Amino acid sequence: MIEGMEYNYINNRPCFNLRECLDCYDAETLLDIADKQHLLVNMGMPIDPGNLNKDKLINQLDNRISTHFEKDLTYLPPSEISFLMDIINIDFNIRDNLDYNDCKFLHGLGYIYMFNYNNQIYPVIPRELREIYNSIPKDRLSKSLSLSKELYSYSIALVQIHGIYTIEYFMEVWNKHNDNKIDFELTSSYFDMMYDRQDYFDFDYMYVVTNYPSNDYGYQLLDNKDKIYHIPSKEDIDKYSKYQLNDASPYLSHALPQKQEVR
Repeated sequence: MIEGMEYNYINNRPCFNLRECLDCYDAETLLDIADKQHLLVNMGMPIDPGNLNKDKLINQLDNRISTHFEKDLTYLPPSEISFLMDIINIDFNIRDNLDYNDCKFLHGLGYIYMFNYNNQIYPVIPRELREIYNSIPKDRLSKSLSLSKELYSYSIALVQIHGIYTIEYFMEVWNKHNDNKIDFELTSSYFDMMYDRQDYFDFDYMYVVTNYPSNDYGYQLLDNKDKIYHIPSKEDIDKYSKYQLNDASPYLSHALPQKQEVR
């Protein structure tokens, strides 16, 4: 069994069609997927699952998930991309001791379904999504996933170093260290999508704010939002891009790196 997700197993023989997979869920779970997909089912108004037109919502989710899957590959943590690539072309893939942290956003967005059948766990990526994945030119896919991984590394590193920063600052740091420059549109789109697809930071208008050790603590840093930051070296970016925040983070110890250029 997979710790932490027992309530979201589908106790059924595995299905492989997207619509059939969605139909295995109750209305409340479908609404949760719609929310994570940023699909405004009722213009943001509360919906009673008991009054929901389930078929209509499944139609909306079927279309949304299919049309956003390729783009969303850029907006998932690298560990989840690795998990997806590991099982993308396997029908009956049994995973008994799976770490849910490797797939919880894929699962929450409706890109993967966990079937509990004959006391075995089968993670399923619907055939429609597998076909989309396999139709993407490999060079384009590689370039997209490489950019995604690097953007994620930089976002985590700067959270560890500062605790809070603006997307303009993120652009400045990135463009200092990379030949492939990024603009405001790409950067804001990235954080608009990523803020609820990882556990390390929140995004509030123009500010990226740490979630460690708590969301409330991160927002206390807004008082220091206008502080002039050093530009971290590439070595510091690499050092603090590990996907694990802890009490040694510079923003917590108030020890910002010294070998940096002031802006």
